[in-house]
Amino acid sequence: MLRAAVRSCNYLGIRISPALQTCWVSPARALHGAAAAGVAEEKKKMKTFDDLPGPSMFTNVYWIFIRGYLLYGQELQPIFKKKYGPMWGSSFGGYTAVNIADAELLEIFLRQEGKYPMRSDMKLWILYRELRDLALGPFTEEGHRWHTLRSTLNKRMLKPAEAVLYTGALNEVITDFLHTLDDLRKESPSGVMVNDIANLFYRFAFEGISYILFETRIGCLEKNVPPETSKFIASIGAMLKYMLIVTLLPEWSRNILPYYKLYIENWDNIFEFGELEVWKMSSMRLRRVSADSRLYRVYSVCVCVHLEERKWILNSLCM
Repeated sequence: MLRAAVRSCNYLGIRISPALQTCWVSPARALHGAAAAGVAEEKKKMKTFDDLPGPSMFTNVYWIFIRGYLLYGQELQPIFKKKYGPMWGSSFGGYTAVNIADAELLEIFLRQEGKYPMRSDMKLWILYRELRDLALGPFTEEGHRWHTLRSTLNKRMLKPAEAVLYTGALNEVITDFLHTLDDLRKESPSGVMVNDIANLFYRFAFEGISYILFETRIGCLEKNVPPETSKFIASIGAMLKYMLIVTLLPEWSRNILPYYKLYIENWDNIFEFGELEVWKMSSMRLRRVSADSRLYRVYSVCVCVHLEERKWILNSLCM
């Protein structure tokens, strides 16, 4: 399977400039992209993964664990680029990757993608869904199945006639977001500085998505964020963190070390929160029509169908 993934974000809230954006791919696909760039035309011998420069296993252990770059991979990429050049290979934790840290080379590689995107190895995400008997979403599906899911979501979220229905909700969230920014500026010592702006933008995104999906506010922009919402947000960050750790550790360690269990627990928290919000939304709709028994029977069927649809969308958005 050909796989590609942008390694510029190893943890929630971490981003780097496009010029240093790094993409890691399977050796076979990276070499195919190099051929398309002109290697074949120049009749040069195709190089193998072993010909690429790159850190050894002990070098990776030193930088990732001893130097503490496990959760800050985006800061490690410029260091390796300076040492090994714009393309280097690495093998660690059962994964073999080709790292691309050059904008032009990355563009050439990305343009080789066909009708369906080639994902990175989402084995751990798929493992959780199999463990909990959950369907896969657009981040974990491949090929035609991915295209079917994405086409369904596009009809509900990207068409102008559908998207315009969300403007009222989004305007409300944006207004609250601006008020929150003003409050944080006034509370700062300088009167203008907003600290940890990335975290605030994530809270804004969560609030907007949740308002559209659950038809209710979950309090991400409040001064005192509700405990269940705080747990939901923290679980997303923790899931991504423990995913990195579990990825680098051998499978036999999962029953010994706590990281795999914590990874599963945080996924459970994410889905528990989402499913609870869907049920609350459906119950609220049923209460609105409970006075008319005939209407209630008809509408209860519609809500059940709507509930299953929203649960499917929730699962899709949760990848």
